[in-house]
Amino acid sequence: MELFYTKVLAKTVMTPPEEIVNKLELSDPTTHLIYINRLCYLNDEPTIIQYSYIPYKICPSLIDEDLEKNFLIDIIERKCNYTITHIHNHIGISYLNEREQELLNSRDNPVALTLEQFYYSYDKKIYYNQTLKKNDDVKLFVELRLY
Repeated sequence: MELFYTKVLAKTVMTPPEEIVNKLELSDPTTHLIYINRLCYLNDEPTIIQYSYIPYKICPSLIDEDLEKNFLIDIIERKCNYTITHIHNHIGISYLNEREQELLNSRDNPVALTLEQFYYSYDKKIYYNQTLKKNDDVKLFVELRLY
C-alpha cells in the first residue's frame, strides 16, 4: 500500500507578485492573498511541490487550518461556503529551480511536469494552484467518452 502525505513548508498572508495578480485577474494588485507552499511525499519520497494562492477575503480562516491533514478544496467548500463548480487545468513541462531540485532530490533531473489549476465557483475564480511533479515516473491518462 502506498503512503501519501503532505508537509506545509510555508503558509502566510502576502501581497501578490504581478504574475499572480494576472493569473487570478485581480482588479486590485494590493489584494492580500493566502500563500501556501506544500511538499507531498509518496512512500517517504518527495514527489510534488505545490504553490497555492487564495484571495484572503475568500477564506480568512484558511490561514489557521491544518493543511497537512485536510484538503484545501474541502476547507474552502465546507468552512468558507464556496462550491467549486469547475477547474481549468493546464499541463506543461518546466525546469525546477535550485530550491525545488533540492526539495525533490532531483538535481540530476531538473525537469518537472507542471499542472496549473484555476478553481472556480460558478464564474468567480477562487484560487490558483501550481503543482510541480518530479519527472521520475510521469504518466498521463486521458479518457474521452463520445457516447
